[in-house]
Amino acid sequence: MGEIVVVSAQQDGHLTDLEAFWVEENPENLRCCRCGRTFDGDALIRTFRITNQGEEGGYHDTNNASCSKFIMALNERISLFNRHMECLISEKTSYVAVSHVWDSEISNTQARGRHSPQDTHIRQRVFASVIGIAHGLMASQNDAEVEIWHDYFSVPQWEDDLKNQILLAIPLVFQHADFTLVNMNDVRIENVNALLHGHSTEDRLNAITSICGAAWFKRVWTVMEFIRARRVRAMVHGNQLVDESVGDVFLGKLSEVWDRESETHGAKEVEERTRVGTNLVPWNLGPLQAARDLRKLDFASTWILLSRRGCRSIHDFFHAFLGILRTSLPPEQILEKEDASKACLQIATACLTAGDYSPLLMTPTAEPYDRRGEWRRMTRDGFNDVTTFGLGHQTSGPAFHQDFVLGSDSGLPHLKVARIGKVSFVFKSPRYTDALETWTHTAQTVLSFTGPNVDRFVTTVCSRLYGQADDEASEILSDHERRQKLEVILRDWYNAWPDEAPDPAVTQRLAELLYLSRLSPSSQTPGGLTPFTFLQMHGGTIHMGWFGGLIGVTCATCCETFLYRTAFYKPPAEIRNGVVAYRIPGLDYIFTRMDGVGLLVDEKRRIVGRMNWATPTCRCDVVMEMVEVEIPDFYSVVTEEWLPT
Repeated sequence: MGEIVVVSAQQDGHLTDLEAFWVEENPENLRCCRCGRTFDGDALIRTFRITNQGEEGGYHDTNNASCSKFIMALNERISLFNRHMECLISEKTSYVAVSHVWDSEISNTQARGRHSPQDTHIRQRVFASVIGIAHGLMASQNDAEVEIWHDYFSVPQWEDDLKNQILLAIPLVFQHADFTLVNMNDVRIENVNALLHGHSTEDRLNAITSICGAAWFKRVWTVMEFIRARRVRAMVHGNQLVDESVGDVFLGKLSEVWDRESETHGAKEVEERTRVGTNLVPWNLGPLQAARDLRKLDFASTWILLSRRGCRSIHDFFHAFLGILRTSLPPEQILEKEDASKACLQIATACLTAGDYSPLLMTPTAEPYDRRGEWRRMTRDGFNDVTTFGLGHQTSGPAFHQDFVLGSDSGLPHLKVARIGKVSFVFKSPRYTDALETWTHTAQTVLSFTGPNVDRFVTTVCSRLYGQADDEASEILSDHERRQKLEVILRDWYNAWPDEAPDPAVTQRLAELLYLSRLSPSSQTPGGLTPFTFLQMHGGTIHMGWFGGLIGVTCATCCETFLYRTAFYKPPAEIRNGVVAYRIPGLDYIFTRMDGVGLLVDEKRRIVGRMNWATPTCRCDVVMEMVEVEIPDFYSVVTEEWLPT
C-alpha cells in the first residue's frame, strides 16, 4: 500500500521545519493507504493518530490499513493516513474533525510560504496545540487512540494543487466525521459553569458575553464546518471536553439564559448591562442553529451568515460559501479568482438557474442610504445581518421556474411572474417609536384610499400591510357584529373634518377589532407577537424601516388601485416613475406570505423595491408574463474583522 515514510521532527533539540506536514516532495506519488491508488486530481484526505513513542503500535488504523508516514515530535509518534474521500466513506472510517480558529502567528507563518523563517516557538505551538487536543480527546475516551482530521496536520499548506482539492472536500470531511470537535480555547470552563449554574444575574450575563465573544463564532470556515457537521462537541481552554448536554456550541443554552434574564429584567436593561454594541450576545450571532438544522441554505441566507465574518482571503470566503450553499457551480465553470464581484455574480446566477431567487430579494448596496457607513448599527447587530436579507429560509419555491431562462445576449434572468400593474402612488411612512402612532398614520392613509368600504379596508390592512393570514381577514369580515362595529368607526372617521385628530381610544378599538394589538385566535406572527409588535420589530426591518412605505398599484385590466407595503431601494420619485410591480407565484419564506413576494422593476430592468406580503388582490392579478431583470449589486467588502472582540 505504499512505503511508510519516517520523518524526524526533532533536530538538535529543536522541532523540525513545518515542511514535514506542509510540503510533499513528490505529491504525484502519494497513494491511498486503503486502495493503493494515487490521488490524480482527487482530494487527499489525511487523518492522523497520536501515540506515545514508548508504546507499541500506532502503525495501523482500526481497519488494519498501514499508515502513510509517521513523524516524531514532542515524544509522540504522529501516524498519518492518506485516503481518497470515497475510501474514507465506503470503509466507514471512524475519525474526529477539528473545527478551530488559526493562531494568528501560525497563520502569518503559513502565509509567508515555504522557505520563510520559522521561529522555534511557532513550530512548538503547532505541534503542542494539535497533540494537546488529541490527548484531551483520548482522556475522554479512556485513553483510546482516536483518528483526527486537523488542518494543521491534514492539509499540505504549501502545496497549492493538493490544497485546492482539499478545500473543495472540506464540507464532506466534516459531514462524515463521527463528530466535529469545536475547539474554543479562549473560553474557560468557569464561563461554562457560570452559564449553567451561575448564582447571580451578573455571573450569568458575564458568562454569556464571554462565550459569545469566542473567536470561533467570528470565522467563515468555522461556521461552514458547524453547519455541515453531523454531530458537534465543544472543547474549551485546557483541552477540556464539555459535556454534550450543553447542546451545539452552547447556542441553545445561551439563548435560554438570555431570554430568561430578559423576561426578568426587561430586554433593554439586559442589553445595557451586557453593553450590546461592545460585546456580542446570543442574537448577535445570527441564525446559526437554524442554518445547522437545514444543513444547506439558499444564497441570501448563506450570504448574511458569512458576510460579516472574517477569513484570510476572499477565496476562502467563497470556498466556505459554496460549502454551505445548496447549489453548486456547473462542473465546467471555474470560480472567478481575480474579481470578487464577478465570483459573487457567478454563484448568484447558478442559484437563480436552480430556482433559488433569493439573490433578487437582497438589499442592494446602491440603496437610498449608505448602509455600510452605519457603523454603530452594524456593530450593535453583530453577525445578525437582517437588513441585507431578513426573510428567513425558503419554504416554497417559484411555481413557474420551468420557464426561467438566461438571456442569450444579456445573460440576465428572465422570470415568469404575475403582473400586478404600474405604480401610481407612493406614500412615505413616518417611523414612530409607538406602535399605536404607526397604526394611526397607516389607517388614515388606507382609509383615505379605500374609503369606508369595510371589505377593502380590512383586506388591505390585515393581509398586505400587517402580514396576517387571509383566513383571519375572512373571519373578521364574516363576524356580523364585528363588521357592524367596523363600519361605524370607519364611516365616522372618514366623515370627520380634516383638522380633527382621531381619538386614540377609537384607533385603539379599531386595532383590537382587527386583531392587530393582541394575539388573534389564528395568529401567524412568529414568536407569539402581536402584528403591531412584529411590524415595529422584524416586520419593519424587512420593509427597510425608514426607507419603506406604501405604494398604490393600478391594475391595467380592471383599473382598480391597491395598496402594498414595500421596501424601497430608490428614492420615492424614482419608484413612481414608470415602475411596474410583479408577484412571484409560489415563492415563500418564513417571514413572507405565500404568493406575496414581489418585485418593483423600472424601465431599465433594475429592481428598485421588494414586497413581502403582496398577496393577490383581484382576478386580473393572474396574468403571467416574462420579465427580464438585473441581478442587484449587493457585493461589497465583506470579510474585514471590524466587529467587537
